[in-house]
Amino acid sequence: MDSSPLESFPEREHKRYILPTTLAPVVAEFHEPHGTIHTGRLWDISSAGVCLHFSKTVSIPENTIGQVYVRQPNSLEEITHEAQVCWSSSPSPAFSLVGMVFSDGLLEPGTFLDDYMKASWLDRLDRYRTAKVPRIS
Repeated sequence: MDSSPLESFPEREHKRYILPTTLAPVVAEFHEPHGTIHTGRLWDISSAGVCLHFSKTVSIPENTIGQVYVRQPNSLEEITHEAQVCWSSSPSPAFSLVGMVFSDGLLEPGTFLDDYMKASWLDRLDRYRTAKVPRIS
């Protein structure tokens, strides 16, 4: 991905959850401060930020602060967070990815996004394999 390294944006430390493509896409919009609205879908999420997928080339300057709206498919549930653009990439003319960090704090639990941020069966299997089992004497 083409992105410029910024000292102000360290690597994401929070676990990222990639949304399965087999599910209905979670609709996402980014509203720039001057009024431009970019509509796409949620590519991945963590408690600290999101990556949005747009089905076209989108150019949003790094450090742009705007509002991210994320809607549950087939529902009226929606969350809104202020977010700052960390990077953007257009690997092809057909789509763009834009990474953002929530600038107003971590995502609080208790939203519809909790279901997308559950550990996968693979994560649970890895924990099972490395867990220390107490010995019964």
